[in-house]
Amino acid sequence: EIKSEAAIPGLIQLLEDENSSVRDSAALALGNLGNASDKVVVALEKWLEEQEDSEYKKYGITALWNLVVGAS
Repeated sequence: EIKSEAAIPGLIQLLEDENSSVRDSAALALGNLGNASDKVVVALEKWLEEQEDSEYKKYGITALWNLVVGAS
């Protein structure tokens, strides 16, 4: 848990990367960490809004789903 907490700021920053593969991987990694903190959820929601018309939106949806399922 502590290691995942340390990775969160860097992964959130990668959501802004110019490379779409990096952004997608960062979104999935955030979801897979299982840390549903407000900071992570807000960052993923913002990223999803920015991807509204993008084929990459599925990665953000998957990330949020992983957080919901992991929190159950």
